[in-house]
Formats: sequence, structure tokens, C-alpha cells
Amino acid sequence: MDWEIFGQIVVALLAIGAALLQYQRNRGGPRDEIRQDAELLKVLPEGEARARLLAHVEASVEKLITRESELRRDPPGIVLGVFSLSVAIVIGYFAATGSLPWTVLLWPAAAGVGLFGAIGFVDALQRSKRNAQGRPVA
Repeated sequence: MDWEIFGQIVVALLAIGAALLQYQRNRGGPRDEIRQDAELLKVLPEGEARARLLAHVEASVEKLITRESELRRDPPGIVLGVFSLSVAIVIGYFAATGSLPWTVLLWPAAAGVGLFGAIGFVDALQRSKRNAQGRPVA
């Protein structure tokens, strides 16, 4: 693989990541959904639909409060996962471009480090109750 191609791939991946972040930012979120439901609640006449929507809004607010106050991610675990995935990519690059016979042994190392990084990244990214060390509490 040529460094120029590698650089173009990295730039393309960064552009895709930026587009996904912008989409998430513009999408709104739970607060916007609650705000829209509350505005709809104002115009609904008294009845069963209004009572059901009011119960839904109250449940959404409770869920939002719980999520923001108790559930959190593990930032050091996220950084470690991204770092491990980056190391796996570098090891894989050297395994692919190496000409020595022992470079074949780099493929299992790249796979192991990549698997470790992917599992750690996904685990740390999940919002859950965590203790002071950032480990999930059951």
C-alpha cells in the first residue's frame, strides 16, 4: 500500500465521521422530542389521547433524568479502544507490506489487538451505571 493511498483513505474516513457527527447534532435528541410532545399536548383536547400523551411525556422526562444522572460512558476505555484499533491497523499495514517471512506472524497479532480494541471500545461506549473506576455495575 502506498502512503498516498493510505492518506486518502484516512481523509475519507474522517469526512464520513464528521458527516455522522453533524447528522447526530442536527437530529435533535430526547429533549427535542419531549419539547415537541409538550407542544402537542397543549393543543390536544381533554380525553384519553391527551392523558396517554401526558403519561408518555412524564415517562420520557423520568427516563431522561435517569439517563443523564446515573448512566455514563467510560472515556479512558474509549481512548484505549481507539488506540488499540490504531495499533492493529499499523501492525496490519506492516504485515501486508513486509517482505520478510516472519511478517506473516504479524497478522494474528493485528487480529488480536484489533479484537481487543473493538470489544473494549464497544464496552466503554455503552451508557451504563458505573463505579468510580468506570467499570459497569450490575
